[in-house]
Amino acid sequence: MSATVDLTLDLIARNSVTPADQGCQEVMTPRLADVGFQIENLRYGNVDNFWATRGQGGPVLCFAGHTDAAPTGPLEEWKSDPYKRPIRDGVLLGRGAADMKSALAAMVT
Repeated sequence: MSATVDLTLDLIARNSVTPADQGCQEVMTPRLADVGFQIENLRYGNVDNFWATRGQGGPVLCFAGHTDAAPTGPLEEWKSDPYKRPIRDGVLLGRGAADMKSALAAMVT
């Protein structure tokens, strides 16, 4: 698998519903810091966020995203556990697979 898919699977495995990030940001920020980004942790009320910046001046390119996923609803209505890293028939499934943990993994990698 690729680094992007591996990171996506790690993020999906974390039941991150606001305000509980379940370590998603702690997985991403060291990777960004390792390639030269400066990490600024931000807290708004009981929700943690971060900025990752690299370089000085412009032009500026900004990626924005979120680690939280909507609550699952009744688990018995799911065909598989939404946090168990499922890839079925070549399709990535799970909570946050489309919105937006896969996009975050792509941004980071």
